[in-house]
Amino acid sequence: MNGLILKQLLKNSKKNLKRCLSICTPIGVAGAKKMDKETFAHPDIAAYMQDHFYMVKFDAERSDTVTFMNRAFVNKNPGKSRSSHELAQACSKVKCRIQVMYS
Repeated sequence: MNGLILKQLLKNSKKNLKRCLSICTPIGVAGAKKMDKETFAHPDIAAYMQDHFYMVKFDAERSDTVTFMNRAFVNKNPGKSRSSHELAQACSKVKCRIQVMYS
């Protein structure tokens, strides 16, 4: 599965309208690794996902600032275990979304 950075997503979505599948997970979560290895690596599933979705992976515990749609999103407690990034929190609240969340 190929992840896109947010700028690429916005640029590409203007050219070709597709749904966005965002996967927000902390790095190294076993469930996400298994999904990458067993589901998204399957040739038929990978081809379908590439044709119909923009795939975005986002580290839900990242510590840097991410600017998206003119707003800065941060992790308010980056040194604290299991502290989630504001962008991951915002994505989980969007209506009509297709999203996979792991914690």
